[in-house]
Amino acid sequence: MALVARAPAGRRASDPTGLLTATCVGLAVLGVIVVYQARPYLRVASLYPTAARTIKESEGLLLGARVPAVASSENRVWGS
Repeated sequence: MALVARAPAGRRASDPTGLLTATCVGLAVLGVIVVYQARPYLRVASLYPTAARTIKESEGLLLGARVPAVASSENRVWGS
């Protein structure tokens, strides 16, 4: 879905070069951050290739709606 901004009647829309530049800069910054954040995970994955989990093993770790029921009373979010 795209949002389209229209210029008021009688005025011409400005050149979108600035918007395109800002978008490209934002995407470049996002790419750098993603690569920086992923490096530790990729390093661990390469050091321990046998440490992979299947979806079935991971499902047991998901608590979902049970979080308030199993949270410690000292938990700042779900505790009493």
